[in-house]
Amino acid sequence: MAKVATRTFQTYRAVASSERAREVARTTSPFTIEVRLVGGLTSRQQDAFAAAADRWATVIVGDLDTALVTGDVIDDLLIEAEGVHIDGAGGVLGMAGPTDFRDESAQFGRFLPAKGVMRFDSAHPDQMDADDTLVDVITHEMGHVLGVGTLWTVFGLLRGAGARNPTFVGAGAMAEFAALLGEEDPAPVPVAAFGGPAPRTATGARPSSSTSSCRRSSPAWATR
Repeated sequence: MAKVATRTFQTYRAVASSERAREVARTTSPFTIEVRLVGGLTSRQQDAFAAAADRWATVIVGDLDTALVTGDVIDDLLIEAEGVHIDGAGGVLGMAGPTDFRDESAQFGRFLPAKGVMRFDSAHPDQMDADDTLVDVITHEMGHVLGVGTLWTVFGLLRGAGARNPTFVGAGAMAEFAALLGEEDPAPVPVAAFGGPAPRTATGARPSSSTSSCRRSSPAWATR
């Protein structure tokens, strides 16, 4: 996988293992994340986005329906990433979230993100780079574009939102969590509901896979 110059921006494609896609998802088309590096990022910061996309491509391997969004043919997720001025040092670190979603006609990935944005305040990435936390932070934020945290309430996967002890109730996650606990019955997964406003969502909770048309929304996940 490598960065490719396209028009006035570079792109990076992270592709899941074909072998794991066949074994786990029974598909010959592995999950792909395309990161469109729009601007405002150093070479090291671009490499951090690539590393984060590679991480997620080892976790999500199954194919989603190809989507058409404003002229872009997307297989499976397109992320536009850039460094911009938001409010300077000490303020918002960045914002990330999905902007376009597959609709009900999708056979695989109905209502899941096809496109999203990641914007970081240009006053912060250099410090994260120096602290060696940049890849971890970008990986975290990329999860929000994929729907981690941002779509849980939409799919009814978050119980007790805004309460003291919220839980994630996705079937696969509960089965794996039960296995970790040595239990047979699926167990709700605890979700952190503390730590201040970063990152913040409408619920206040933080986290402890043919061609279809899409619908659009605004990213709403900001990190301090």
